[in-house]
Amino acid sequence: MKIAVSSSLSSKNGLAATKHRLCMWHIMQKFPLKLSNRLCKETDFMEKMKTYIWSTHLEIDDFEQGWEAVVKEFNLEHDKWLTEMYAIRSLWIPAFFRDEPMFGLMRTTSSAVERQRNETKRLDEESKSSFPTTLSRWFIEDDAADLFTRTVFYRVQEEILVACLDMQIKRMSEEVDGVTNFEIKDVKVKEKIFKVSVSKDHAICSCKKFVMCGIVCRHSLCGMKQIGVTRFPRSLLLNHWSKIADCGSSCDMISTDYLKMENVSLKLMNIWFDFHQVLINKAGLQMEAL
Repeated sequence: MKIAVSSSLSSKNGLAATKHRLCMWHIMQKFPLKLSNRLCKETDFMEKMKTYIWSTHLEIDDFEQGWEAVVKEFNLEHDKWLTEMYAIRSLWIPAFFRDEPMFGLMRTTSSAVERQRNETKRLDEESKSSFPTTLSRWFIEDDAADLFTRTVFYRVQEEILVACLDMQIKRMSEEVDGVTNFEIKDVKVKEKIFKVSVSKDHAICSCKKFVMCGIVCRHSLCGMKQIGVTRFPRSLLLNHWSKIADCGSSCDMISTDYLKMENVSLKLMNIWFDFHQVLINKAGLQMEAL
């Protein structure tokens, strides 16, 4: 599969470059079989493991430190199967996919995909004949309801509601060339600060949800709400998520140029925050020093 996918579904053949990955669900199902039922069902081993395995917010270093800590806690350093799974971690752990467009296929098996297609068809029919109920007072939600297919709108709506309720802005920069930078705390994600750069027309977040799933994240939406955005940025609307997408068209995967732009923007944003942190630490509230 790995060889066939990379050779057949490649940019050389005029297709979107596709990478082979292992199914996380099947691997997780093997934990009780390969380790032990007692360990997986009568201790908090699986709960702790899933914290690092499933998270799409973790950087690679965070995942590896977490995995090592859990393995050490339960004395599994020499377990052969677990060692093998760790050796091929780049093929199934989300921390290694954060720069890759996945479009919601993280946790689906073939049967789940079929159910998802049937549900999508039903909801898309609804989107043509009715308007979904909006739950916030933010105009961007009404705009999103008008733009997205019903299936995707519910996912965007969830991000909008959480953006309004569960985000804490820790730091906000002055607007420069139409761009405002934020440090945002998600109350549902412990010990993590997300760096967000937003304008009226675009947003980039260190969580990389948009790159990975094609869905604007709650952190970006929180930043947009703070600067008064009321119209959903069209740069963050993928064609195949919209009501007006041509049924026969192929998925417009995020281009290489777009990913390069994201990387450059994120690098500049990180430089800005580092610079700002130095100013605060060195000068504090001393105006002359600033």
